[in-house]
Amino acid sequence: MEGTGKESYTIAGTPEGNTKGDFDDVIAFTARSKSRPFTGMINGTKWESDVAEIIWWCAQQDENGDGTIQSNERKIYRRVLLVGSHLPAADPSTNDVSRNKDGTRANTLEDLTIRENRFAHGPTFPNKLNKASLVTKPVGTDQYGEDVAVGNVLAFDVRVFDPSANSLAGTGKGEYVDLGTGGGVFGGQPQAASKLTTPTWDTWPFQYEYDGAGPEPGTNGRDDNSNGAIDEPAERETSPPYLQPLRGIQVTIRTFDIGTKQVRQSSIKANFVPE
Repeated sequence: MEGTGKESYTIAGTPEGNTKGDFDDVIAFTARSKSRPFTGMINGTKWESDVAEIIWWCAQQDENGDGTIQSNERKIYRRVLLVGSHLPAADPSTNDVSRNKDGTRANTLEDLTIRENRFAHGPTFPNKLNKASLVTKPVGTDQYGEDVAVGNVLAFDVRVFDPSANSLAGTGKGEYVDLGTGGGVFGGQPQAASKLTTPTWDTWPFQYEYDGAGPEPGTNGRDDNSNGAIDEPAERETSPPYLQPLRGIQVTIRTFDIGTKQVRQSSIKANFVPE
């Protein structure tokens, strides 16, 4: 999910100067470990699973109460919530388990295709990600602080590869861009039928089309818009926020070393195109 911030901030009067940038993006996904299982604590007991729901985000808090957010008060957090029917259901705010919307059982991969079952998502369509619900391990617990991945953060910027965006190098098409920018296939706002207003890329569940809410055009075996095509995407009640598949992402992290006053930046790219 793309936040409102972009890589063009100027923070005058702070030690970081104008190096503070986009830090309000969120990246959430499921992963399967092929080597060793993910581990987590659920109700005080260690559990394992080959599959996990993983969320990365950046948050800031005025920890010393001086009215100013410094880089040491801005951190990147990583929650790893175990997935699997063999796991007990528990509150994911204090336990390392992915739980369904009703709180009655641990999520399976099938459950997580539905947005409302995912961590920090709302209960009603379009089940928006609520950033205020991205909670860390509580203060005073043995696990407090273990979900802090990076400290002294200036930027946490997640971009998608847009094959039709103009290259920044001026060498043609193809560039990593913030969702909603760049002028390419990911350059506009989300599809209106998704009901999402914040630029968000999502795999999108087909379950929305046969959930019993409404007349179910697009899945009823009829030509609802009289154009000669039956159950085409244009007839459906909802739509993914962006219609194009995700070909790759780039994550950039920038930090500030308070001792040396140096800025460090690292970027990593992931290619999703099958070889």
